[in-house]
Amino acid sequence: MHRPSQPSFVRAGFALALLCLATIWPGDARAQVAKTLPPLAGDSDSRAAAINGRGQIAGASGNFSDGPVTAVLWDRKGKSKALPPLDGHADSQAFAINGRGDVAGDSGYFFGFYEPTAVIWEKGKAPRALLPLEDDAFSSAAAINGKGQVAGVSIGQVDIGSGVLRTRRRAVMWDESGLPHLLPPLPGDNESFASDITYGGDVAGESRLNGLATAVLWNRKGVAKALPPLDGDIESRAAGVNRLGQAVGVSVSADHNDTAVFWDESGEPRALLPLDGDVSSSAFSVDPTGEAAGYSVSADREPTAVVWDRSGTPIALPTPDDSTVAQAFAINNKGELAGLSRLVDGDDRRDSGTRWR
Repeated sequence: MHRPSQPSFVRAGFALALLCLATIWPGDARAQVAKTLPPLAGDSDSRAAAINGRGQIAGASGNFSDGPVTAVLWDRKGKSKALPPLDGHADSQAFAINGRGDVAGDSGYFFGFYEPTAVIWEKGKAPRALLPLEDDAFSSAAAINGKGQVAGVSIGQVDIGSGVLRTRRRAVMWDESGLPHLLPPLPGDNESFASDITYGGDVAGESRLNGLATAVLWNRKGVAKALPPLDGDIESRAAGVNRLGQAVGVSVSADHNDTAVFWDESGEPRALLPLDGDVSSSAFSVDPTGEAAGYSVSADREPTAVVWDRSGTPIALPTPDDSTVAQAFAINNKGELAGLSRLVDGDDRRDSGTRWR
């Protein structure tokens, strides 16, 4: 299942508030109720990144402003379980979960900068490292499917001349045994990123040339297909894909404005517009019916969690009590969503993982 397209953890304090608010989706009998997910004991913040069909949620807990972060698995009732890092590491973060409850994410430590190793937590087992490609130093997991295949990125350095080193990121798919397989960029590009993987092994992500991104969909043989931006835009990035080969992500204009986009099975893009009055939108996950999760952003840069129905209409999701902004990062096959809500009170920013159902 999908994990969002690597939004960074915002480190801030949080005072937990639990409240249910409901709204009716237009044209749909389902009610969406927002409920926060508690952090681990002693922590102040939580963040939800992915949700499976059983309602289990993967994410992280910590004191995001100045403390370590621990990966978390919440059950359907909201009970939390810590997912520890590898031996010798201080931090862990969970980004994806499959239908069996296997969780994928990172384990790492700070040594001037964050140095991650991709990991998988299988039920009842210690975290297992997913090593980078040969000659690379680090790895990061983004998504996991029901077979235990994991998509992510291998991180290393390349000499670009005169002894100057540049960080290089290459998309990978780890098979069930944990062996990494390169997902190459488009011809002429020099980097690639993987964001989501289907049960069949199709992977969504992006290919880059000197930082300029093109959304791609790799088939199970590792062959990349470009997903173009909207007319007039210059970049595209794919964050999620469903079993039908439909993908979502963003299209980026020359002035760096994002518009959420839905690509159909043929790769044709369609805009997922922001809420009325907002100026940009981003989509991270798409369910088997074509509904997508993400957020809409106001001119003041404040996000509102949204779900786009099959027609592409954005529908605002409620925020828990006291929260002022929210972002949805994942949607499962039952229309349940997971993400983040945040209280912003002056310099005080308090984050809480959030479930909508």
